[in-house]
Amino acid sequence: MENNQNNHKISFGFGDTNPNEQNKSTPTSENNQVYQLNNSISSNVNATLKEQEVLDKYKVAHEQKKKKPLTFKTVILFVLDIFFNLGIIILLIFIIRTYLVAPFIVYGTSMCDTLNFINSKCHDGEGEYIIVNRFSYLNFGNFKIGDPDRGDIVVFIPPNKNEKHFIKRIIGLPGDTVELKNGDVYIKPAGKNESFKLDEPYLNDLNQGKTNPDLRSGKLFKVPEDNFFVMGDNRRYSNDSRHCFLNSGCRNGDTNFLPRENVEGKAWFVLMPIWNIRVLE
Repeated sequence: MENNQNNHKISFGFGDTNPNEQNKSTPTSENNQVYQLNNSISSNVNATLKEQEVLDKYKVAHEQKKKKPLTFKTVILFVLDIFFNLGIIILLIFIIRTYLVAPFIVYGTSMCDTLNFINSKCHDGEGEYIIVNRFSYLNFGNFKIGDPDRGDIVVFIPPNKNEKHFIKRIIGLPGDTVELKNGDVYIKPAGKNESFKLDEPYLNDLNQGKTNPDLRSGKLFKVPEDNFFVMGDNRRYSNDSRHCFLNSGCRNGDTNFLPRENVEGKAWFVLMPIWNIRVLE
């Protein structure tokens, strides 16, 4: 019996290890990779589910917000917001047009050829659209940004009538003596003993040497303080300081001079017509 039992013992060449026990050993590297892949897929699925859950909550909240009924308070706040923004816009426009720049439409031929010279001819009636620089002459009490200078083109309200604005060129400054002689302009500045002939390259050929006085006003003008003597570039067709800014000419009590306070601003540049855009000098 002992021999039979010994005959049943078989050697596998690995000591006395049983193959069944070998199958119960640690997983191979291939099994490890499969295991890690399964864990990664599981993590990704869980993350996707969480993202979808957050998205679903957002959609629900958004739909609830959309379905929120309008209340009287909501409508009032909406209307007040519109009026508030509109008020800010109006205030900004007021500040810009009062203290910075303003549009102006040139009417008539009194400044031709400098202004309203359209399609090679002087345009009578509404013409070029210009921008007026108000800031250049702005005053804050005793503080002045600047004053009109000789040669500036200015927009102003004439002293002897207030129904519309005029646009002319500054010729005489405060304290100057302006003399119209032989069709030309002579200036004696304040504090000087000698006068000089004013060079006026802006006049066209029809107006060179044609600056004639109004017989009722005379030829000699002493410009008061804070006043200016102004004329249009089209001297033959301009109601200016020579005529007390009136078609009929000067009457008793009318002034030939433009008060500083009546000056609205300096003509800056022509905006329209587009083909005539230019800076004014």
